Amino acid sequence: PLNRSFRCLNPAHADHHPSMRYNPKTQTVHCFACSVTYDIFQLVGQEEKIEDFSQQLKFVQNRYGISATKEFFSYKEKPKTKVQDFTDFVKNGTENRTEKTFEWFASRGISETLVKKYSLFVWENRAVLPVFQQGICISWAARALDDTTNPRYLNSSGGMGIWGFDKIFEQNHEPIAICEGIFDALSLEQCGCQAIALCGSGRVGQFLDKLSKLPNSLPLFILAGDSDSAGQKMCEELKKGISSLGGCYAALKLPDGYKDANVAWVNAPEQLQKAVDSAKSAVLSSMLQATTQYQQQSMAGMAAEFLGYLDRSSQQPVLSSGFAGLDNLLGGGLFPGLYVLGAPSSLGKTTLLLQIADNIAASGRDVLFFSLEMGRWELLAKSLCRIAGIKEKITVRDILTNKLPCETLETLLTQYNQTAGEHLFVVQGDSGLTPAQVMAKAKEHREHRGQSPIVIVDYLQILSPEAPRLSDKQNTDHAVLCLKALSRDLDVPVLAASSFNRDSYSKTASMEAFKESGAVEYAADVLMALQMSGMGKEGFDINKAKAAEPRKEDLIVLKNRNGTPYGHISLNYHAAANLFVEMGQKSTAFSSAPNRIGRRS
Repeated sequence: PLNRSFRCLNPAHADHHPSMRYNPKTQTVHCFACSVTYDIFQLVGQEEKIEDFSQQLKFVQNRYGISATKEFFSYKEKPKTKVQDFTDFVKNGTENRTEKTFEWFASRGISETLVKKYSLFVWENRAVLPVFQQGICISWAARALDDTTNPRYLNSSGGMGIWGFDKIFEQNHEPIAICEGIFDALSLEQCGCQAIALCGSGRVGQFLDKLSKLPNSLPLFILAGDSDSAGQKMCEELKKGISSLGGCYAALKLPDGYKDANVAWVNAPEQLQKAVDSAKSAVLSSMLQATTQYQQQSMAGMAAEFLGYLDRSSQQPVLSSGFAGLDNLLGGGLFPGLYVLGAPSSLGKTTLLLQIADNIAASGRDVLFFSLEMGRWELLAKSLCRIAGIKEKITVRDILTNKLPCETLETLLTQYNQTAGEHLFVVQGDSGLTPAQVMAKAKEHREHRGQSPIVIVDYLQILSPEAPRLSDKQNTDHAVLCLKALSRDLDVPVLAASSFNRDSYSKTASMEAFKESGAVEYAADVLMALQMSGMGKEGFDINKAKAAEPRKEDLIVLKNRNGTPYGHISLNYHAAANLFVEMGQKSTAFSSAPNRIGRRS
């Protein structure tokens, strides 16, 4: 560290003359313009726009070659400087006030009442403006009474406090004006408006930090910055900060031609009074509007919106999965919400979801299928195999290696396009897809097509993580919550495939089988599982069951938030034909479901 003091510019605000001084004893810099002290990390953070301390530390180490040793941080362990107390100084000054003191303040528009209320006095040909905190004078600002005294402005040693900040704790529901200078605040108090002064336009950050630590709600604010660029910048920063803290504010429009509130009060008091009254009315109106809007968020306030939702819902057709037994278990079909289908590997999760997607698309509803494992041509080939049927014995390999006669292929494609093809859209996850990208693409589809698509994601655990440093469980939880939010935003069913953990491959399907099952188990509206029929029974041979044609599988509903809590249907899975058939039903590529879709009763 340097062992000598020097001055420098402050990157936190406009600073044309060096206003900061380095203290070699504490290894900090203090800005005498805004009264803020920085260590090296905070200073670099200001200059390089780095907020995170770990990144500030890394930048400092790289730039200066400094190791983060205990000795290097030793200055941070020193006790904080005790708050200074100038109360006796102020008491002595107020006891020696003369008539000339009141006359001078009156020339600046400040009444005797306010001079006494805020302990203003004159000392060494300077007007002294004390800053109190809980009854103790922690700092003061002084300005020369005339040009014979230099320097014109003088502050107490140490950091400058915020004048009048204790008013915020009074919570009397009266608006409080935020000014740059103390004379401006006093002028607004003359207009009957409570006011505080930041004592510098560059101290917004310090003020907002104090606001963020308040235990109670914020008061109403009037932003009363000067009319110059620094004052307007101060107001813009206050707007953003107060809004982020949930506060209400209105801006004070100074009378034309006046730089600040004090100059306006001295020269055009009636105009300033009107401006203050107008700002008060504006902030009270803003608060009333915000209160009314918030009240409308109560369940009683949203009753009309609820009735409108019910009316819209009653006009929407219930979507069929294509499996009558499953529709019955779900209370009539697929309703808006998140559906998660889990199974061990190679039991047909993708095939079942694709068959459901084709059935929905055949009914005339758009389906957006996010395939993170298979390419779109492989999915198309699976659908064509299903159309060809069991007897034709056409395989995906036959289609992808172009072994089918042209006439056969054209016939299959024509039939597919006339049923599902026009309404099924496949998004390949070639470069990885994050949950946020899935949400964005679904909303983009709505913009282009004029309808919200049914969303299918194959599958959860392959979605790219939003934050690579998080664990697999945390990323899966995030993906589930995003898909849940998407189902609410679009008011559609969202279906997603999920893998099982390996310990559950040879066990009866249960909620615990879902890999990284935290949010999957709790956030999903419907939780389903595929398993081989007979799983868990004594003597069951899974390899023999998989080799059977067709395979006997069960589709189990493990959770149904708004319907039958548990149930299952039995399926025949013709793996080569990529076709699931509900036992007791005919084996067709597309169910008759589109013809029996009706409106909600």
